[in-house]
Amino acid sequence: MDAVGDGVRELLVPLLHRDKVTYHWKEETPHSSYLNSFVVGKFGVKKEEVDGISLEYYFPEGKRNDVPRYFGETAKMMKVFGELTGIKYPYAKYAQTTVEDFIYGGMENISATTLATTYYPDERSEEDFQVSYSREGQNAVNLVAHELAHQWFSDLVTCADWTHAWLNEGFASYFQCLYLEKEKGVDLLRWDMSLKAELYFDEEETSYRRPIVERNYVYPDDLFDSATYEKGAWMIHQLRYVLGDDLFFKGVQEYLRQFSRENAETHDLRKALERVSGETLEEHFEEFFFKAGYPEFEIEYSWDEVGSTANLTVRQRQLTDEQTPIFRLPCDIVFYTRKGRMKRRVLLSSAEEKLTFELGSKPRIVEFDPEEWILKKVKFGKSFQLLANQLRESIDASSRARAAADLGSTKNNAVLAPLKEAALTDPSWIVRARALEALGEVGTEEALTSILSLGIPENRRVRRALARALANFKDRGGYKLLAELLLSDESPYLQCEAAISLAKAQADGALQLLKKAMKINSPNFTLTEACLDAAG
Repeated sequence: MDAVGDGVRELLVPLLHRDKVTYHWKEETPHSSYLNSFVVGKFGVKKEEVDGISLEYYFPEGKRNDVPRYFGETAKMMKVFGELTGIKYPYAKYAQTTVEDFIYGGMENISATTLATTYYPDERSEEDFQVSYSREGQNAVNLVAHELAHQWFSDLVTCADWTHAWLNEGFASYFQCLYLEKEKGVDLLRWDMSLKAELYFDEEETSYRRPIVERNYVYPDDLFDSATYEKGAWMIHQLRYVLGDDLFFKGVQEYLRQFSRENAETHDLRKALERVSGETLEEHFEEFFFKAGYPEFEIEYSWDEVGSTANLTVRQRQLTDEQTPIFRLPCDIVFYTRKGRMKRRVLLSSAEEKLTFELGSKPRIVEFDPEEWILKKVKFGKSFQLLANQLRESIDASSRARAAADLGSTKNNAVLAPLKEAALTDPSWIVRARALEALGEVGTEEALTSILSLGIPENRRVRRALARALANFKDRGGYKLLAELLLSDESPYLQCEAAISLAKAQADGALQLLKKAMKINSPNFTLTEACLDAAG
């Protein structure tokens, strides 16, 4: 048996004449009591030392070979977070212990995080990146990064009360994205943020709308929702945009230094950012943290040949009330003309804004927040040619992906050629996947022919998009390919996607295939679960 606690293990005392020992752990850093922990069990143990910090991994012995897949990036994460926060990892050791039947994905106990065993990637699923077929952003890398970030945002500085829980969870959720940005590029950060937006929008549409800072609740657990996690991360992302990287990160560092080993509330963060930036942020915080909702934009564009001007009408269409205002925020509008890429920042603050830009020549592309800094929904009526140009030429993968989705929503065969080209040749797997899904949204026989002509993509995440696309064709030729993906693909999570798509497509013989696929081995019986969901 082994025991893992907070801080440093000072003594291990065998008890005379008894098959027992006493462990003594000491954590010298002042901290909130909910961060205390001890775990007792039979574990395999691996340890390493990085920059004087002991990294310790406790795991079920049967998972020994999978430990590097789960925890292998911990040292890199620790370095990245230390650089971003300006504070080296603040404790003597960092233990990560995985336990069975844990009620959360992870819990950020001070210097001794507890994690669920269900996140172990095995050899077959290691390259999948996603560990849940239903919630793509949840995986071992994100989970480990999230809980490690909590060592700064929750443990070193703790929210004053649960009203301000987003200071813990929003920062941890955003810092896991910052790690992706540092290690794998900004496109992956934007993709992960888009998944967070979808989760938050879904919660608002199906459950309730509330401010991030919510004073009215019955149980603290009521606040641990998408407004705290996903929207919290997005509002931090927006603050980064409003202030710029230099001032934003200096402000976050000031906040951590001032409230290290203490409690903080939302206005403490605002004041730290204001001291560093010289900006007044009270109105911004009031709208985005103490009010609810998000901007829903409707945009009209026209070109004036005589004046060589681009004209945009930007309307905020969200339902406004005491909780949801007309939001005031900056936004980048980008034009591609003969002179190149031109970015113009505007301040949006009214229900309707009429904007005019002198460009000199008609733009080939018109983009609204192409770098995805703003949490929003957008309806932007663009011509086929503008969208096709955007899909082919925009330098931002997130903008190309949005163009693909907008083309697919037209459900017109005219869009098949640019979508097929993007699905086959775009350098970003994110865009290739979105283009495939858009072909599925078109839903015609010609669209299905285009999809099948592309073959099976090499990239696993693009193959998952292929399976999702085929769900739109009701037993019209995609059945054979879905069956092949379900029964023989090397990715267990792609197989899950194929199972769900077979059911959605109402394919003849789908139930028999699902029964057969249920017997295929997969991590944590993920495929079995997917087949049961599909059959139900």
